[in-house]
Amino acid sequence: MLTIDGSEAFVRDATVSFDNQLIEMPRLGSRLNRQPLDGRAVVTGTFRKEFEDTTIYDKFVSGQSATYSLKFTGKNYAGASTNRDLEFKFDAIHYTAATPNVPGPDPIPQEVSWEVRDDGTADGGIEVILKNDTASYT
Repeated sequence: MLTIDGSEAFVRDATVSFDNQLIEMPRLGSRLNRQPLDGRAVVTGTFRKEFEDTTIYDKFVSGQSATYSLKFTGKNYAGASTNRDLEFKFDAIHYTAATPNVPGPDPIPQEVSWEVRDDGTADGGIEVILKNDTASYT
């Protein structure tokens, strides 16, 4: 289930991509590397939906951020006490492309690209939650 700004969004598909941009630290004369340096993480994604109104497009044009949650829920197997879930939560995504394409009289598809930007405020948080029969991890 995809939720944008607290409302369920009906989408055809969605992607999330994480790139930690780790910096390799080679050692001269050794086949081993030192501990890599942390890079600046880049988180991007896309989703496709039918165009319903101008809310997403307006945020794209004005540069406003949106909250975003993508949750996958597994089947509750016999004997298991809880469902298995994987959830991605982002406090502030910014749309990088959201212009709908009008191909004809059919429903209007809208492919939306987004990225998480660190603007130095409390917004921009990233949370990944894994819940299974053993434990929950955040």
